[in-house]
Amino acid sequence: MNELQIFENEEFGAIRTATIDGEPFFCMTDICKALEISNVSQAKTRLNQDGVISNEVIDNIGRKQSANFINESNMYKLIFQSRKESAERFTDWVTGEVLPSIRKTGSYNKPMTTDQKIQLLAQGNVELNQKVDNLNKDLQEFKQDMPLLALECQRITRAKNQKVVPLMGGKNAPAYKNKSLMRKVYSDIDNQLRREFGVNTYKAIKRNQCDLAVEIINGYDLPICLKVEIETENSQMSLSV
Repeated sequence: MNELQIFENEEFGAIRTATIDGEPFFCMTDICKALEISNVSQAKTRLNQDGVISNEVIDNIGRKQSANFINESNMYKLIFQSRKESAERFTDWVTGEVLPSIRKTGSYNKPMTTDQKIQLLAQGNVELNQKVDNLNKDLQEFKQDMPLLALECQRITRAKNQKVVPLMGGKNAPAYKNKSLMRKVYSDIDNQLRREFGVNTYKAIKRNQCDLAVEIINGYDLPICLKVEIETENSQMSLSV
């Protein structure tokens, strides 16, 4: 079965064609219908039989059927047999539009109207804008899904520093000067961040979670054991005084 191509015309309807060995062949039934030739069998007897072949087609309900296809020369013979007033317009359409397109591209390309060209251009612009929007969205999601950048790591470090100082009793408190005890507090804050976000280090927290990380730090409470150690360390200052 040769691949079918369909020509469509508002006046003449649909005409099936197949390119065989580089030569266009037309469905005889379609041509006769367009030219209002009612006796197809009789019309066939007036054609050059070397230019008539049987080709497989699919009918309206999906069945495979055999149909006669005629070459270009036989198509002109059918046109001459037609008494239809529009036969000349049919000839102009086939010779001026269809056949040149087939010979140039191997298929029929119906010329677009100005409105169709404008519509196609507008559709292309819409699709392009949609692609750009999608790319921008994907880029933003990618950026937000990245681990913290240096600037955001600094923000979290500042938040921890601002939280730890008052927890230790201020910069002048003995607990603040106890570096070992201070490291315990920082370590506990980091442990909470790792638990909350399921990461091995707070630097692996995603950028879109930075604000939440700062909120968690601001809401951090000392565990009882660290609170007792800090109070004990700071109470020594009171005793020494």
